[in-house]
Amino acid sequence: TIWSTIEYSIVPHKDRGHFRLRSTEDLFNTLEDHQVQLSTMKASRFVKPFEHQVDTWERVLSKITETTELLLLVQRQWLYMETIFMGEDIRKQLPKESTL
Repeated sequence: TIWSTIEYSIVPHKDRGHFRLRSTEDLFNTLEDHQVQLSTMKASRFVKPFEHQVDTWERVLSKITETTELLLLVQRQWLYMETIFMGEDIRKQLPKESTL
């Protein structure tokens, strides 16, 4: 299946040993396409033998979406906070913390 081969695209961030997610647009497009396909399957009168699998995949794709959105939120907040903690004032006041 396609979901066993999809990976997050992770790139180095500012040569500090940190990494960040690259664009997730393709991932979200694939998630949306597959969620629409699952919804279409659920609406079919022929879904009964596969209903459990369709429900399982809906939960899995929903969890992937939720987790990715949360990861992006944390990343955005971290990038925002990084600019604050890398400011000269903060680096002088909190030298140990600014090197993390």
